[in-house]
Amino acid sequence: MDHQSFRTPPRHLRPAPFWGINDDLTPDEAARQFRAFLDAGYSGAFFHTRMGLRTAYLGEAWFAAFQGALAAARAEDGYLWLYDEDCWPSGSAAGEVTVMRDEYRSTALYAELLRPGETSPVQPDSAIMAAYRIEREGCLLHHAEQIAPETLDVAVGERLSFRRVYAVPNFGCWGDRSVVNTLHPEATAHFLRLTHEAFAREAGGD
Repeated sequence: MDHQSFRTPPRHLRPAPFWGINDDLTPDEAARQFRAFLDAGYSGAFFHTRMGLRTAYLGEAWFAAFQGALAAARAEDGYLWLYDEDCWPSGSAAGEVTVMRDEYRSTALYAELLRPGETSPVQPDSAIMAAYRIEREGCLLHHAEQIAPETLDVAVGERLSFRRVYAVPNFGCWGDRSVVNTLHPEATAHFLRLTHEAFAREAGGD
């Protein structure tokens, strides 16, 4: 073993931390911070926005700051890595995808049992997808008759409904919008267009 190389490994073998990008961004400040990672012994860093960002994500000033860090990486032989989202999990482009269509928001299906005389609770951003009048003994279902969702509250006896619920906005993440439906192919296509293709235009040669 080359002990000296182990003590001071080449840059490509060194770690690269997540770089919490927030506040107002300028090219000079981004370059200064990136060089500070190299001076501390890292190989570079992941350009990763975090809460507190004041510069519009993926906007002109954002990419100007990114280019400042990229210029420093080229000059100092460092590694600038991309992180393709404003918040975890990836896929919403800081909420830009989820405001396009409701079905691009994360969705869940809930079963609700209504006993005789009970009415379905009012829930925002939701809809009854299917409803049944049921006869049961304990957990054993003897009979289920599908009924129109709009008759759910006036039907007699016990009823079982299945409600689709969209994710509500999460203030402080995803641009203060909802988490994305990562299983929707159109939502994913829009995400790639807004993020990966934008980064490819800005730094495809690197």
